This record gives sequence, structure tokens and C-alpha cells, in this order.
Amino acid sequence: MEADAELSNKLPHHDDDLRYEGGQEDYAPVRSFDALRCMFWIETVQLWKIAGPTVITMLCMYGTSLAVVLFVGHIGAVELSAVSISLAVISTVSDGFLLGTGSALETLCGQAFGAGKIHMLGIYMQRSWIILFVTTLFLLPIYIFATPVLKLLGEEDRIAKLAGEFTIQTIPSLFSLAINFPAQKFLQAQVKVLAWIAVSGFAHTNWTALSLHFGV
Repeated sequence: MEADAELSNKLPHHDDDLRYEGGQEDYAPVRSFDALRCMFWIETVQLWKIAGPTVITMLCMYGTSLAVVLFVGHIGAVELSAVSISLAVISTVSDGFLLGTGSALETLCGQAFGAGKIHMLGIYMQRSWIILFVTTLFLLPIYIFATPVLKLLGEEDRIAKLAGEFTIQTIPSLFSLAINFPAQKFLQAQVKVLAWIAVSGFAHTNWTALSLHFGV
């Protein structure tokens, strides 16, 4: 409410175009172009304050795979095919499974934070860490036996072998995601923007470094 009051004070007061009506948290009808422009700008800023961290997180998440593929493309066509298959098949399945499992924490933390039960946030995050860690153990055989799995799917032997070797080297990233995803949801529920970006950027930057150094 204090933030809304500050925004209301910054709005133009001619014709009371953008003042809140009564006690309802909504704008009065727009009656001029200046009022529309001002309202659009205020809502855009508020939107990007929330969406900005999500955009940066997604860029870090998918930018790591992009960076790896770009570097491997300079080595050779076979290596590029192997790494691309590893990222597109093995990593996508595991990442999607972990992200979907960890997304339940977003609802739990949001409800706990809204209800004022701050102590439950840490408890939910720790429980999520345990659940996702156990989940990674079930996904681990897919990484270890990536070569026969890809051969079973019809890939060429040479590409499947290189893809399997690269996939084994990226096993640490599987466990890092089990820590990273719950931490993101934990910080997102509290709107701790800078910490959220730092966690995402640090985790995915290290994943890229490990992939390039060991996998390639």
C-alpha cells in the first residue's frame, strides 16, 4: 500500500485521471492521452521488476547450452552432433523433470510467505532439496548409460559414443540443478531479485565452464 501511495503521488493530478478510486486498488478511468501514457509507463516498470529476474534466469539457463554448442561447432561436425544430441535428449529430459518437480515449491513458498509463515520457507526448501536429490539418483543411470540408450534410439555408434562421454562429464550439473531450482523458488517467493539472479547466474556459468573444460 505504501508503494501504491508513492506511485499515486507521482502521477499527474489534473482531472484526477490516475488516482485510485475510493478504497479499491484500481485506477480511475483514463480520460486523456497523458494519463494513458503515464499509466502505461508505471505498469510497465512494475511488470519488469517482476519479469526481469525471470528473463535473466531463462537466459542463463538456456544460454549455457548455446555457449557450449557454439564452441563445439568449431571442433567438428561429428562432435557438434554428439553434444547437441546429449543436450537435446538427455539434458532436456532430466532438466525438465527436475524443474517440474521443483516447481511445486513455488506454490508452497508463495503460500507460506503470503500467510506470514516465514519459517516454513526454509523447511519447504530443504524438503525439496532432499526430494530432488533422490530424483537425481533415479535419473543418474540415464547419464551413465547414455551411449547404449542413444544406440537403442537409432543413433550412429560414433555419435552415440561421443555423446555418452560428454553426458557423463556433465553429471555434476545434474546435482547442481537439484540445489539450484529450489533455491530459485525460495528467493522468488520473497522477491529477492538480486540474490535470485546471482544464484542462477553462478550455477549456470559454472555449468558452462565444467562442460567446456571437461566435456569438450
